[in-house]
Amino acid sequence: MSRSNRMRTIVRILGVGAYGFGLALGASTGPIKPAAPEIRFPLHVEAKIEYDGEIAGAPALAGDMVVFATNAGMIYAVDVVQKALAWRVAAEVPLSGLWALGPETIIALDVDGRLLSVSAGGFLRWTRDLQERPSGDLGLFEGKVFFVAGDGALTLIDPNTGANAWGYRLTQVLTGAAVLPGRGFALASPGRALTFLYSSGQTAGEATLAAPVAGPLYADDGALYVSLDDNTFRRLDARSLAWRWSIKTGRPIAALPVADDERIYFVTANNVLYAVKKKNGEMVWWQSIAGRAVFSPALSGGQIFMAARSSRMTAYNKETGQASGSFDAGGVLQASPVCAGPYILVHTFDPASSKSTCLILAGETPKDTAPKKK
Repeated sequence: MSRSNRMRTIVRILGVGAYGFGLALGASTGPIKPAAPEIRFPLHVEAKIEYDGEIAGAPALAGDMVVFATNAGMIYAVDVVQKALAWRVAAEVPLSGLWALGPETIIALDVDGRLLSVSAGGFLRWTRDLQERPSGDLGLFEGKVFFVAGDGALTLIDPNTGANAWGYRLTQVLTGAAVLPGRGFALASPGRALTFLYSSGQTAGEATLAAPVAGPLYADDGALYVSLDDNTFRRLDARSLAWRWSIKTGRPIAALPVADDERIYFVTANNVLYAVKKKNGEMVWWQSIAGRAVFSPALSGGQIFMAARSSRMTAYNKETGQASGSFDAGGVLQASPVCAGPYILVHTFDPASSKSTCLILAGETPKDTAPKKK
């Protein structure tokens, strides 16, 4: 029996019972486009918003708001236009992460394994208890929110109600997943194979890995980008399931990459930021990062903003990799920066007061070079 046929025999539709999800999950399905306008240094603080506890997971952009969760059991929304707190929602227990999969699809996870959905207006929509403690990221597939469990459960839920839409249970352990248009789900396991699964439950092919996956999967523009524990970063084409290119890195990736139309940008566990051409894998530049790199880069105009476990956020020119400016946040940065129009939002934590601060930063206003009318 072929491996493909064997895979078909171990897939079955789940019932309506709740299933958990777990292990590292990268669910990006398209390029993250740069924001506009260009943000120019020096940066200055437009507003400060203090809150209790530490940010849990990464903040997310939802329309004109940046939303985030905390280990003090709160969900916050910052109105970027008004530069002020829009609303807050209290949970019963500390939270461990939040995802904004659309303006009306804001979902948080608490430490007990419960999902909470909040509307863009700050109203609790639904809650859902899961059978096992989840970890990892949520993603979107055909308008449904999906998650996986390490024991092989792949579940999709209705984002409006939290009820099961459909799902499958596999007999293999899952260590990662992403949505690849035309191939459905890309599923990684501890071994050296990637399995692709259509929404019908039929396998959509397999790809052999040179080494186990290390870090989140990233899908973008008809390709899947994979970091392996042999310190390589590779591109797999969705149509042919052929490896297009491979480059050597010092360590596996430390966070989910970001991409524009031509390049993919990622940071590795040895604190190096890379810019690589998506088409052919040509390394455009690499740059060492000061501090421990654990956060994803952020794109805005012609710059890449990078925060590490230090007080300083640094911007790099997308074309050259040279530093174009930096900002001292006055405390250790706790999350990836979020670029929203002309603003950048960063988070710091003060262990002495057990309080965090969200800083809304703006750049220098460009001078008007147009000739004045007489």
